[in-house]
This record gives sequence, structure tokens and C-alpha cells, in this order.
Amino acid sequence: MTPPPTPLLEWGGAVGDGELIDEAFVGDGWLEEAFARPPAGTETPSDDRTATEDVALAEELARVVSLERTIRWAQAEQFRLVESARVRHARLEGVGEVSTATQREFATRSFVAELATTLVVPEATAGRLVADATRLAGPRAATLAALSAGELSGAHVRALLETTSTLPADAADELEQVALADAASRTSAGFRRRLHRLRERLHPEPLADRHARAAAERRVVIDPASDGMAWLSLFLQADRAVAITARLTRSPTPATPPGPTRASGHNAPPTWPPTYC
Repeated sequence: MTPPPTPLLEWGGAVGDGELIDEAFVGDGWLEEAFARPPAGTETPSDDRTATEDVALAEELARVVSLERTIRWAQAEQFRLVESARVRHARLEGVGEVSTATQREFATRSFVAELATTLVVPEATAGRLVADATRLAGPRAATLAALSAGELSGAHVRALLETTSTLPADAADELEQVALADAASRTSAGFRRRLHRLRERLHPEPLADRHARAAAERRVVIDPASDGMAWLSLFLQADRAVAITARLTRSPTPATPPGPTRASGHNAPPTWPPTYC
């Protein structure tokens, strides 16, 4: 909007100066408009920098997404190549359709050892890679395809392989089909919870029978840590694990400082009675 003519600025005397100023500058909104935004066709340096940074951020995030999809594709290719190499190695070892299970096992162990040496990793790591590749190239081919397409991460694949390994073939196939339908929209943690619910629903064996068999495998594991410490892990019935945790975190002693305990992994560490240790 064009500012009013200069003579208005020279008025005064007979009428109130304030009234003329209000009418000339404020009454038609020119003053507010002048101070509200810069003149047409101009931009402030701050606006330019913000726009540039927004574009740069969007480009960097797009590159991160592209790299992540490439990494997932590369992981799928590695699984395919590992399985292909395993089959080729077995042929070189003379393993065929008429070979015994023992001969096949020896050939697989030989390949695992060679792969571990090639990748400079422990044999346990190489063995897990070979086992995963065999399953992904076989019954879990749909999962491998989703990984190759960038729809799943390595954590998603690991969770699905672990869950389906404890199911009969038919139930595992159904779980995979249902789980992959919306896996791309779930985090790995959310996907794992989803798999757990599906497993409980699709498992053909009654829960009581599975619980009794799992209880026979309960155990205690100690994992050494730094500074003379260690992690103590127990695999046992869920109700007993909850009871132990509640007892340890809710049993105050004179040495226990006031305030919340470390039940959730935060705040002051709990002080337990000597009999617990």
C-alpha cells in the first residue's frame, strides 16, 4: 500500500494532532501493514537461511532413507550368496541327494569354519548366518523378499526367524503371511510384540503343555561385566520372575535410601538384605 501524501504530515494547530495522525496512518491500516512485513519483493536473510536449511535437511534425510534401503538390500543379497556358497561347497564335498544326515552335517560345519575364517568372525556368528540364510532362501523366502525390497530391517528379520523357529511349519507359514502384511509400518520392537501375540494365537499346542516343557529348561546365566560386576539372568516361569523382582525392589532395609527404587532401571540402586545375596 502506498503511504499517504506528505502534506498530511505537516498538519497541526486547529485540530488535534493526534486525531490527524491516527486518521492518516492508523485509520486505513497502513502503519500496521508497514511494520508487519517487509516491502513487497524483498526477503530477509534469516528467511533465506531457514529455507536453505529446510531444503538441505530434507535432502539429507532422503539420502539416509536411500542408504538404509540399500543396506537392507545388501543384507538380503548376502543371505542369498551365503546359501548359494553353502550349496556349492556341499557339492564340492561330494554331498548329494543320497548323502546321509551325518555327511551333510560335516559339510555344513566345514563351510561354517571356512566362512568364519573369511569374514574374521567367531564360528558361532558364521553358523547363525548360515542357518538364517538357509531358512530365508527356503521356507522364509517371503521375508527375504521383503528385506530385499527395503520393507524390513535386520531386526525385523531376526525377530521373525526366532519366532517361527518355535512353530510347526504350517503355523509358521501363516504367521509369516499375517505378520508381513503390515510389518513395514512397525518398529522392530512393535513388530516383535506383534509376533508374540500371533504366535500365542496360532500355536496348535496347548499353552499348558508348552509351559511345562519350557519350565524344564529353566536355568541361570552369569554374564561378566566391568569393574568387578556381573549380570545375573534367570530363565524361569514368568509368575516367579515377577514375584522375585517385586520382592527385591520392595524390601527396604535400614541402608536403603529414601525415594524410588531402581525397579525401572533409574534412580538410586536398591539395597538388598544379605540373605538375598
